[in-house]
Amino acid sequence: MFLNPRVYQAALRGTNATYVHEMTHLLMWRYSRHTLRQGLADSWALQVRPGAGVGPNVDGYDGSSPLPGDVVAYLGTTRPPLPWLVSDAPRRRAYYFASYRFVKWLIDKGGLSVCLKLYDVDNPAVELPKLYEASREALVRMVGM
Repeated sequence: MFLNPRVYQAALRGTNATYVHEMTHLLMWRYSRHTLRQGLADSWALQVRPGAGVGPNVDGYDGSSPLPGDVVAYLGTTRPPLPWLVSDAPRRRAYYFASYRFVKWLIDKGGLSVCLKLYDVDNPAVELPKLYEASREALVRMVGM
């Protein structure tokens, strides 16, 4: 795993947890649910280093502005990320923040073992109501997005 010098130095100071995020991917890569995968990696990173920057949110994410609708539409789906994920920095930050908030809420609500069941199914949107007793859309609203 390679980290750019800025992220590496911040990790040594304890202000960035991108290395935990990336290590989580190395251990859990078989999962193809992009928002769930990114949310889980950020969730674990922030458990190791609470309040640290992670990935595109090097200074954290204040969450004060509304999330773009196209970001929210991806949460808990099997849809592949769109090209703007690498070309639009503000939307990228919002995407990672939303993914983190969604997965953290799922873990807080049902526990890690229940949340991880979503990684082994073909369609998480079908399983969400079985595991959390609400549709994907309703769960996204419960999270406040």
